[in-house]
Amino acid sequence: MALTLVGCRKADSRVESLSQGISRDSAVTIMGAVAESPVQYLVKGQYIEAMFYRRPGAEGDFAALERSKLTPVVLVDGLVTGWGWDHWDSVATTNGIQGSPKK
Repeated sequence: MALTLVGCRKADSRVESLSQGISRDSAVTIMGAVAESPVQYLVKGQYIEAMFYRRPGAEGDFAALERSKLTPVVLVDGLVTGWGWDHWDSVATTNGIQGSPKK
């Protein structure tokens, strides 16, 4: 008997410990080392940062990883505003950030 799982990916239990409004340092303590250099923008006086973390089981060169293998944690002025690609895409669109990472 063969079992095929389609569209399943391992959940990242670390994000369950995140909450909006915590500091960057607290997010790094929860999530661990950032997979790659975070992207940073200064838009309309706000410092926007996205830190990208490998999802459980994601291996290989960061540049070659698909977007689905990473979880972005988004900060504005040093505080977490949310996480996940939907949140990052919303923040990027709202602030006119072009060339969003991992598109």
